[in-house]
Amino acid sequence: LRKAKEYYRQARDLEKDIQQTSGLTPSIQMRLGDVQNAYDLFNASGGALGAQIASLNLLEENLINNDADSALLMLEEAFGYFKQQEIEEGMGKTLIMKSIVQRNKGDFPEAITTLEQAGELALRPDLDWKVKFNTALTYQASGKIDEARSNVDVAIAIIENQRSSINLPAFKWHYLDQKTDVYDTYISLLLSSTSVN
Repeated sequence: LRKAKEYYRQARDLEKDIQQTSGLTPSIQMRLGDVQNAYDLFNASGGALGAQIASLNLLEENLINNDADSALLMLEEAFGYFKQQEIEEGMGKTLIMKSIVQRNKGDFPEAITTLEQAGELALRPDLDWKVKFNTALTYQASGKIDEARSNVDVAIAIIENQRSSINLPAFKWHYLDQKTDVYDTYISLLLSSTSVN
């Protein structure tokens, strides 16, 4: 603990010494955990990539603090940066994260609209299944079991198609191991629909 305190004291002293170097200052702020200040400095200096990273870190802080509205603002900003640079993967991931915040707030129609926007992007299969899976979760949370099942079915089809292209059995299991939530949701939806009937 004493070494850590000394390390941070030295880092803060070093930051003061190089305050004139505008390119390094935001990066140091990020490392010291002052994400808001780093974000402001990156924005002021025109550092788009740094601002993207800082806005995603601020998003995480806002989610931890249960500040969904601020998290949504940070997601909008991150999406704007990715859109400006035409990075569809970043846009897609940001929209998926936005839909999760909206779903957790109970804004189901907005979450579905956000996921539809993500689905319109030319996403790789590893993001495409996440769009379908999160759509299924949103429908499930709103009580629309049939819509949830059809979307989880598509997500599983995408996953299985990807898995079938993997040659080594160990990699196939590793690939599936990271997606067990999808299969758990599928089973849960099956049980929900049989208990309704």
